[in-house]
Amino acid sequence: MSAMLEVAPLALATAVVALLQWSAFAAIALRSREPIPKSGTRSSDRNLLISSAVGLALWCGAFGSELFRPEAKAEVAAASIAGRVEGTGTCASVEIGMTAEQVRTLLGDPSGVSDVAAIRGPGAELWRYDDSRCSLYVVDGKVEYIE
Repeated sequence: MSAMLEVAPLALATAVVALLQWSAFAAIALRSREPIPKSGTRSSDRNLLISSAVGLALWCGAFGSELFRPEAKAEVAAASIAGRVEGTGTCASVEIGMTAEQVRTLLGDPSGVSDVAAIRGPGAELWRYDDSRCSLYVVDGKVEYIE
């Protein structure tokens, strides 16, 4: 997390410079009195296109490395779960395949637990959350169905 804080001011400064540069060329292109040629583009339009490409490259250089890391999504999800107070989630945030531990972290302990092995098979339980008005079928420690 500290490495991210050290990079953030540089990334922000780079983004601001890229946006200012692009804005300047866009203003020049819009106010240009140069006639439109029969073939090709006006020099102000060409400069705007080049500026856009440079701005995109600077933007990707400043922010792109974090966006393309495959483990970044998992890190963000883990950080959001770690920062939650237990029992403050809703059933809308529960996903099929979540572990029982993840559900308890998100929603807290269920209001009631019923053994539904006769209906769903061995190891099946129905977790009822009265406050959230939902029920979860948990089979072998994983969410199988959400009502």
